Amino acid sequence: MIGLARRASLLVVAFSLLTSAARAYAECAWVLWEEWFSIVGDSVASAKEWEIVGAVDTVATCTRVAGDAAKDRTRRWGNAVATTKIEGNQVTIQSATALFNYRYVCLPDTVDPRGPKGK
Repeated sequence: MIGLARRASLLVVAFSLLTSAARAYAECAWVLWEEWFSIVGDSVASAKEWEIVGAVDTVATCTRVAGDAAKDRTRRWGNAVATTKIEGNQVTIQSATALFNYRYVCLPDTVDPRGPKGK
């Protein structure tokens, strides 16, 4: 009987931990990142770069803002200077001498796409 009670209390503790972890994940902030690189001629002119665009409370809002950021990127370049192509949250801009690629990604605030920082 004591073994059964002990197992039941362990199940309650495990369930409580899982519930609090799920709630904490749902409440985290979301960060919108812009990843970009450029190619000039036949070589990559810049390595992939990551920059923070902003942070919001929900992934749904972040996804909407990512789409808006992609559209804004194409407006800033304008068709007079370059050919712009938008597919979802990715923008490709091609001028006479270079190609630029921008991608917008939503990640939890605990994830840094640049990888771990060294000491």
